[in-house]
Amino acid sequence: MKKQTDFIKDLAFAAPGFATSLLSTMSATFLLYFYTDVLIIPVGIASVLILTLRVFDGAIDPALSYAMDRRTTRFGKYKGYLVFCAAPVCLFFALIFTPSPFSGTRGNVIWQAVCVGLWSLFFSIAECAYLPMLATSSREKNEMKRRNAVKLVLSIVAALLVRFYALKLADIFGGGSERQGFFRLAVIIAAAALITFAPILFIKERAIESEKRLTLRQLGKILVKDRILLYILLFYALHQMASAVKNQSAIYYMKYYVGRVDLTPIFLVVNVISSLAMQPVIYFAAKRVRPVRLIAGGYAGAAVSMLIMGLGGRFLPLLIAGNALCGIATAFPSNLVFYHVAEVSLELSQSNKSSIYATSSSMLSLASRFGIAAGPAFVSGALWFTGYTPNASQCVASLTGIQVCFVLVSMILYGTAAFFAIKSGRRKILEHNKRNNFRRGA
Repeated sequence: MKKQTDFIKDLAFAAPGFATSLLSTMSATFLLYFYTDVLIIPVGIASVLILTLRVFDGAIDPALSYAMDRRTTRFGKYKGYLVFCAAPVCLFFALIFTPSPFSGTRGNVIWQAVCVGLWSLFFSIAECAYLPMLATSSREKNEMKRRNAVKLVLSIVAALLVRFYALKLADIFGGGSERQGFFRLAVIIAAAALITFAPILFIKERAIESEKRLTLRQLGKILVKDRILLYILLFYALHQMASAVKNQSAIYYMKYYVGRVDLTPIFLVVNVISSLAMQPVIYFAAKRVRPVRLIAGGYAGAAVSMLIMGLGGRFLPLLIAGNALCGIATAFPSNLVFYHVAEVSLELSQSNKSSIYATSSSMLSLASRFGIAAGPAFVSGALWFTGYTPNASQCVASLTGIQVCFVLVSMILYGTAAFFAIKSGRRKILEHNKRNNFRRGA
């Protein structure tokens, strides 16, 4: 009976992960394509728009989290912010894909800047509140791992649904008009997300003992001195950038280089399915192997998978096999990085006798935003530089740019992430040995 109750609570905690994954996957995978091939916004303008909004989005995360750490809502330490933001974040997401009331490219850009800016603001608040709840709603590390695993499973399922069905449903709902199709699909996704935010109301956050309030300067010193957190931020930013570059360029790669746009949804979900299948393996592996080793190995495997896809060229079986391997490899860091940060934030809060769960977790969100912003901006910049023409046969330079983005850039980013993950593991061992030596000396 207790196991059944715990599982229900785990599902309730993980439900907002499903909601945020629906919204973020749709944005991260299809927003650039929506700009260039549906709204026909020039790729240079689309690049600047996405980069500017994402950088703004990430820059405000630490400030929002610092404010959250210093206050407690009537719903709990962080839950109230998530409850407050659920409706606005869904509303503004739908408005991103709503036909602009203004005409022309300038009107579309203004409309997108306002809608995406407001959506990003409320999404940041929601994410900054949700991430630290892994530490404040769990009483032990095994419970944290379990809830994190359930959240990741639901997040992957949401990503799977969006990547596989988005283009098909947009075509069906639009009846030949992609603009109308994307709008109707966005409304459905926003409604589904709003419903799945609701179960978080049933999750209780544990009471936090009286705490001292750190000044912004004190907090900054604590975070800057923590080398483990710094390495986590570096490899996670590279991870998100690599994923964004890979996913965004995959649409163009399949449409123009391989010439099989009809198989794009299948290609996009192969790695998601393989990642989903790995979640039970990761949960049990993390009990036997240090998580940071699994993270580093995952990034190395992802780099190898990109090399396989590059060698595959237009050969679909090898492309699909390489993408499946990429999903298996990236499943490890995608899962364990959240537990890794929750563990670090728990240690920092306990050692400094102050609640800094949200602020330390927000640094992960900041790294994520930077990567997600830089990825599409890099792809759109490469398309612009190589002479990309929407919905037309591409020149040799443009096809080469698409190949380089999809294969080479992604491979380099994943490889560099593996390097910083290894550095993080070595630093953790060093600090662990220091603490043990200190205790023995005492």
